Amino acid sequence: MAGTNGFYLPYILRTVGSQGQAMSVALQCASFLLVALGVALVFMPFVDRVNQRAMFAVGALLQVVALLLFALFPLTLAVALGYVIFLGLGGGFAQQPFFQLWSGEMFPTLTRSTAQGLMFAVVFAPSNAGKSLEELERERTSGRRFVREAARPPQRVT
Repeated sequence: MAGTNGFYLPYILRTVGSQGQAMSVALQCASFLLVALGVALVFMPFVDRVNQRAMFAVGALLQVVALLLFALFPLTLAVALGYVIFLGLGGGFAQQPFFQLWSGEMFPTLTRSTAQGLMFAVVFAPSNAGKSLEELERERTSGRRFVREAARPPQRVT
């Protein structure tokens, strides 16, 4: 989902949806703008006034509808617009905003910022730079834990 809406959305719209580069990038920009509008106009004003689970469900449902458009219909400009609108607006008040809100609320107010800072400090992303797809697959299937490797120089893939 993140890859489809990030780096690959303009590529998909150009290659499958027959859109030009400018339209593909414009649609992606519109998606990000709609997420911001969903946060500003729906999430922020209503999150403390309505049932949060219902709000989350509506946002998630909008995103599911968006994905179903891609899955069920040929990728025309109208389908791409619907996808961007539903996904963007739903993204403003679905998973990401609520996960951030709910994870913060798990800690007492006086220790919240310290606890969250500590959580971010101890969580590391995998170090995949310079590894081939075969190496990544072998590590994934062998159950090897991904840990950050300090100052590992990138290896040249041949």
